[in-house]
Amino acid sequence: MTSSRANKRLSRAAAFLVVMLFATLAWSADEKAAPQIRALKAHLYYHETGTVGVEDVASNVAALWNTVIGAGDAKGPSSALLVTVTMVGAFPAKAGTTLIVESARGGGAPSVQSIPLEYFFSDRDTITVPVLLHGVGCEDLILSAAIGGSSDKVRVTVPFRCGE
Repeated sequence: MTSSRANKRLSRAAAFLVVMLFATLAWSADEKAAPQIRALKAHLYYHETGTVGVEDVASNVAALWNTVIGAGDAKGPSSALLVTVTMVGAFPAKAGTTLIVESARGGGAPSVQSIPLEYFFSDRDTITVPVLLHGVGCEDLILSAAIGGSSDKVRVTVPFRCGE
């Protein structure tokens, strides 16, 4: 009788360990699949031609002087910016997972866009999500991106200037 009880206890212990192993693996896989931001870039959008500039203007290599009239290194008038956020993870993301993109002009209150990531399907582990910002061009534009609920933010500044 003691051997039967011992076998039952061992069976229960083994079953418990198997359940815990699968729960741990599922949790681990879920954590690895969560999206993470890898890059935040900004490109001038030229409304006369409907084209997007090649240079990442957040990298501070372009002269962004009077871009609204096509001056500086702009290839034409531009008062809009195509912001791209590149992420790695499993897509589509879990329902309720959002990308939060904030933009603040000249130290003002930020404009916030919340983009649900559950609609971005991909067989690859990297995607790039676009955001279009209007009315930019004469003062610093501070951009930040984060996965909703995360305190990890990626920040860049686009140094726009205007004047005579």
